[in-house]
Amino acid sequence: LDPDIQKAAKSVMDSRLRELSSRHKVLQGALVCIDPWTGHIIAMYGGRDFYDPDMGGQFNRATMARRQPGSTFKPYIYATAMEAGYTPNSIVLDKPYTIDGHDIHNDDHRYHGAIPFRTALAISDNVAASRILMRLGITSVIEKAHQIGITSPLRPVPSLALGTSEITVLQNTSAFGVFATGGLRADPTPIERVDNSAGETLVEHAHPVQAARVLSQPSATEMQEMLHYVVTDGTGRNANIGGLYVMGKTGTTSDNKD
Repeated sequence: LDPDIQKAAKSVMDSRLRELSSRHKVLQGALVCIDPWTGHIIAMYGGRDFYDPDMGGQFNRATMARRQPGSTFKPYIYATAMEAGYTPNSIVLDKPYTIDGHDIHNDDHRYHGAIPFRTALAISDNVAASRILMRLGITSVIEKAHQIGITSPLRPVPSLALGTSEITVLQNTSAFGVFATGGLRADPTPIERVDNSAGETLVEHAHPVQAARVLSQPSATEMQEMLHYVVTDGTGRNANIGGLYVMGKTGTTSDNKD
């Protein structure tokens, strides 16, 4: 852990959750900050009070809580598409779409017609993501998501495009690191080294990390471009920090539960 970053993480999470909570509803949250090049976890926030039984008691929401990722799952679909030869300029049709008798709709129930993949991801278009998922094949997307870093089982159903399979914040953060490194994956770890009382090293995290390539460089570059566009022109504008090249993706599930 980086003590300064950990202190900042706890401060901002505590403050924001207090603002959002009410007398009758206490909201919880989680945060993970990882150096994607090494896998080192440099800050983690697992909830408002780890020791308070009224808050759930010794339950780390960053590592233990499996929640629906919502639209933050969509980049794994688009990454699979980039590997399959599509580009940010490829076109997908956003119009009423039905899968196995289930109508897929966007949050605002509006449709945009033929739009580039870049725009579809930026506005978090549900219909577009579902069409691309079905075009690629659900199994292909699951395989790529697991390669990138999702370790939880993913249900092979069309609603996967909407982020209905539960994962942890740690998994999602670690997997997103692949986009930052240009396609290289380093497994997350909270431990750099473990020594015993005699000074002998029992465990040591490799330096440099032997990161695995799980996304081709061209595909990773295209994903960086699209995820940056989410922040500059899409649903992630609140994360557009001046002077930094920021990439990201928003995600919200039904009834704002997650």
